[in-house]
Amino acid sequence: MEMGNNIVKLVRNVVAWTEGLDSTDNKRRQQAQHWDRFAVNIPGTVFQLLERPDAHSCFTYISPSVFDACGLTAEQLREDASLILSCIHPDDIESFMGSFREARENLVVWHHQFRMVLPDSRVCWRLGLAQAERLDDGSVLWHGYVQDLTGKIISQEQFLRGANTDALAGPPNRKQFLSILEQNIRHARQANTRFALFLLDLDHFKDINEAQGYGVGDMLLFHVARRLQSCIPDAVSVSRFGGDEFVILLSGMADLSEVRSKALDVLSAFSHPFSCNETEIHVSASIGIALFPDDAASSESMLRFAERAMYAAKQDGRNLYRFFIPDMEERAQKKMALAKELRRALVDYPFTLLYQPIVDLASGEVNKLEALIRWQHPERGSISPADFIPIAEETGMIGDISNWVFHTAVQDIAHWRASLNPQLRVGINLSPVLFRSGDKFIQSWIEHLSRMDLPGQALIAEITEGLLLNNSNSVIKRLDALREAGVMVAMDDFGTGYSSLSYLKKFDIGCIKIDRGFIQNLSPGSSDMALCEAIILMAHKLGLNVIAEGVETDAQRSLLAAAGCDYGQGFLFSRPITASQFDMWMACRATSNANGQSTILSHCKSLISNGRGEWIRTTGLYVPNVALYQAKLHPDFADQ
Repeated sequence: MEMGNNIVKLVRNVVAWTEGLDSTDNKRRQQAQHWDRFAVNIPGTVFQLLERPDAHSCFTYISPSVFDACGLTAEQLREDASLILSCIHPDDIESFMGSFREARENLVVWHHQFRMVLPDSRVCWRLGLAQAERLDDGSVLWHGYVQDLTGKIISQEQFLRGANTDALAGPPNRKQFLSILEQNIRHARQANTRFALFLLDLDHFKDINEAQGYGVGDMLLFHVARRLQSCIPDAVSVSRFGGDEFVILLSGMADLSEVRSKALDVLSAFSHPFSCNETEIHVSASIGIALFPDDAASSESMLRFAERAMYAAKQDGRNLYRFFIPDMEERAQKKMALAKELRRALVDYPFTLLYQPIVDLASGEVNKLEALIRWQHPERGSISPADFIPIAEETGMIGDISNWVFHTAVQDIAHWRASLNPQLRVGINLSPVLFRSGDKFIQSWIEHLSRMDLPGQALIAEITEGLLLNNSNSVIKRLDALREAGVMVAMDDFGTGYSSLSYLKKFDIGCIKIDRGFIQNLSPGSSDMALCEAIILMAHKLGLNVIAEGVETDAQRSLLAAAGCDYGQGFLFSRPITASQFDMWMACRATSNANGQSTILSHCKSLISNGRGEWIRTTGLYVPNVALYQAKLHPDFADQ
């Protein structure tokens, strides 16, 4: 308080000195400059406010820092001081004006704490101090300043409230919500009633944080909390449970139709964007719902089951709600067990890397192949990547697995470029999680390629369209680093996600892979054929190569080749095979190309007689399966 009075006195002294200057335009400019030099050394916004008897008020001076606080210029406020009220928190305007009125009537120091809403929608606390003096014409002249108190107020509130309120979003925090949940369980048991628990998670919130910054992410959480409170006013509690998770407690739910209606209300609250720091943020949410006592009888179970249902909503496409069903818990337990076994597997890496050749549809040459990981479990047998890769991504094990894939594939490609084809390239699938883990993996991979005396062109980085939604500088930087090293970037499963020409142009994609879903039912004149032709034409206009995935028949190959597709990948040419099998596949293929179809059977039979044929029977690769030599042409060989 003493410091505040001293600053007010300083303001009055500067005023008295500058008022002694002549009133010419030049002197007025000098006066303003003196004020600005003085104000820059004061921790806050210095002002001189004149209130006339006719109720008009204006700031005869206010320091330029006011623009950062409320988005209004000093010039605007010199014309009309009432504009400042638009920046005061609506709940504080009445007390703000009342304190000013009392200080004016008694000509005492104005000392008041209040909230302001900044231009970026953040709410901050301010302390205002000013001294009033009455002029001869009845006007009141104020000399004062406004100081930022946000950090101090938040610390005090957290202490006084025992940290029961979330400092960022406002609603009760996790600890307080758990207490509320326990109270509702006890009440529901006594009254024999039902209530619903919603667990809500924002979709792709990490991408928003990385693309827009954590400040915008924090503002988004604040606005989400406010909107949830307004769209479900009859909720027992709305709380930010941690990170980007919110929980909503609804009592008196007589039947499921009421719960569904409330869930739709919540989803519809995300149908229009949130304004954060002059940026419109579009975000959706996935909701999991658990009912008491239908699903669970304890707070721990309620939260766990609601979380299971929320993850089901995520897996089903996001922006959805799902009710808990017992099967979810069983699947979750199996998932947890698999995650535990996967962590143990990282000790001795019982993985196998298979390779699927990619064939040039015009020449029949093979200069590309894709690396595909498999996990051979000692009890469960072969486990699909579709089952364990998502677990690895969620648990942070994907980095170790990706490094194993990279080093294994690089060792194999180095051998093949030296012995088979110096232009051969291997594609490796890169998880979006890797791009959030920093630049270390890219740098170490590029350095390893150099140590192996391999150019970056030996590698193809296969990414998904979802990664490109994260339009952040970090993703762009890491993709640029790969391209600068000579690594081609290919977009996998093209057409299944958020396909956009702008992504292809902005991220400088070198190749797209048409998803197998468009190839399965390919036929002349079909919609899939039209889509494939359009994708191929578009890609070629942009200077991109096109690979068709899932080619299984010669008819599909012919249609794609006629449409101008560059490459084909699929069972027609070869199933995924081990590195040693790929050596034999290439050897058989080279022999058949040199000597014709009549010699291929005897050549492969000689491999079997040399003890190298076991792989042919177990994988079904009875012959090197280029289009010309399908297994059905050699039934006698297939029987061996």
